[in-house]
Amino acid sequence: MRTFGSPLRNIMTCRVLLVDDDAATRDVLARILCERLEAFVHTAADGNDAMRKLAERFYDVVLTDLRMPDVNGKQLMDLGKVIQPGIAVVIVSGEVDAGTRRRLLAEGAYEVLSKPVDVAYLVSTIQHAANAASLSRQVAALREALAEHIRESCIGPDASAVHLTGWPQQLGLPWLSESSGSGSH
Repeated sequence: MRTFGSPLRNIMTCRVLLVDDDAATRDVLARILCERLEAFVHTAADGNDAMRKLAERFYDVVLTDLRMPDVNGKQLMDLGKVIQPGIAVVIVSGEVDAGTRRRLLAEGAYEVLSKPVDVAYLVSTIQHAANAASLSRQVAALREALAEHIRESCIGPDASAVHLTGWPQQLGLPWLSESSGSGSH
């Protein structure tokens, strides 16, 4: 495994899994991301290697080639989102037509880039993708915390008593209280 960058340089450093079956492309892109983003970059030579790494470590972004042997970029995106929900996936390919690009975006890719890649746009895209992934995880955590709060508020300590008294007032809906009558006016 080749690892570039230092995880200690910046606490907010994004973690990127770079997947490409061409070693020269992997090395060049990894160095660019390390230098321009101070990203912590792990590389994988194919989709199978990438799947192992996704199972072992947490990443903000997967930057992957579309066309690879065994597990291609689309399959990696689908499986990666199961292993790490909220991860952003940026797909790069030398042969992307407009229809394929639209389909990949509709199916969950954060962005689809054509080779040769515009370096400034790639760096910006990875940075924005990492931010989007972070926000996605924060929203998921807040939803879970809210669900837990609602469970604790509605279900008693023995998990059998449901406390619904006063819920209209708690939600700021006093006109919906039990004492407001039958509901007919």
